[in-house]
Amino acid sequence: MKLYHYKLCDKDGQIITGAMTANSKNDVLSHFAQMPYTVLAITSLRPKKIFSPAQQLLFCRQLAILLQANISLQDALAILSQSASKKTLPLFFSLHESIAKGFSLSEAIEKSGFFLSPILQNFIKIGQTSGRLDEALKKATIYLSFTRLATEKIKAASIYPIILIIALFISLSAISLLVLPAMNSLLMNLHVPLPYFTRLFINGHVIPLVLSSFLIIFLLLLLFYKKNPLSFYRCFFQLPLLGTLCQEILLFRLCSGLEALLSAGIPIEEASLLLATQNDNCYIEHLLHLASKTLEQGLPLSKAWQEEKSLPPIFLQLITAGEASGNLSNIFSLIIDFYQKDSEILQKKFISLLEPALILIISLFVGSFVMAIVLPLLDAGSQINL
Repeated sequence: MKLYHYKLCDKDGQIITGAMTANSKNDVLSHFAQMPYTVLAITSLRPKKIFSPAQQLLFCRQLAILLQANISLQDALAILSQSASKKTLPLFFSLHESIAKGFSLSEAIEKSGFFLSPILQNFIKIGQTSGRLDEALKKATIYLSFTRLATEKIKAASIYPIILIIALFISLSAISLLVLPAMNSLLMNLHVPLPYFTRLFINGHVIPLVLSSFLIIFLLLLLFYKKNPLSFYRCFFQLPLLGTLCQEILLFRLCSGLEALLSAGIPIEEASLLLATQNDNCYIEHLLHLASKTLEQGLPLSKAWQEEKSLPPIFLQLITAGEASGNLSNIFSLIIDFYQKDSEILQKKFISLLEPALILIISLFVGSFVMAIVLPLLDAGSQINL
């Protein structure tokens, strides 16, 4: 991934600049192709040190606390530099030096050589303009916390099944490479007719077939996702429990971003475009593109998202109610609270059901293997008794 600086022009002739990471200039052009912008220039920037989301969250939270304690920005950066890690220490030194020279915080970040999220930089610029940098950083902290929480939910829901699947593949490979050759020579020395089920295992047909089937299914799903990611998400959302969990986490991310930007005083049109340019999920990006196009035509937000049939009816009803009341930010807060609690319940249900299901699958395979080995041994024992 490379860092690119873009220069855009909107329908009103206003110039918009920013930075984003992409594989090539064509990817940047494709990213803005569906937006109501004219691309004026795209230039590759010198590599910058990436400030991770966790580091950005810690930076916002600590700086907001110090500023709310009526500590000056320059003194706050000096305090943070004393407890900074080796990776973040150069940033704090650079910011402190630039602030001392009279630069604003946003200008100091640009000069630092570190790449921070454009959304975070936008919060900082709003705070500088309004004179309430502490409040802007507090809202940025809430947004980054919600974004990180959504990511952690996805990781927590997927890490356990991934571990069990890896364990299954390792056990199948060990059986295929170590156990089956030894059992093959043993059963052949018994000189008894082997059942067809046993021959499948001994000849090594079953395990490669199972592994290749899993691999083919995975590759087909990956190909489907690469060719049409939106259709993949719409089909995936139809899955019971897991699909609902994934959709609620994505809507949680969408609403947390919009709520944070709206509460910071950014209009819904600008908030949609800003999140769309910096989002890494195609489904959320699609919803934001629908919103920006519809809002540009003067139509309500609910009208835009009614075109997306995969959205839950209750979600659309809440958005409609928020627009009717004129308080869309509060509605987004209610949606965030609802999906945060509901996704936690779904996550616990999913893990509690997945654990016995995977154990049952592993038990069935191991039981089949044991039966395939035990049956000819019993036949050999009965012939010896005779």
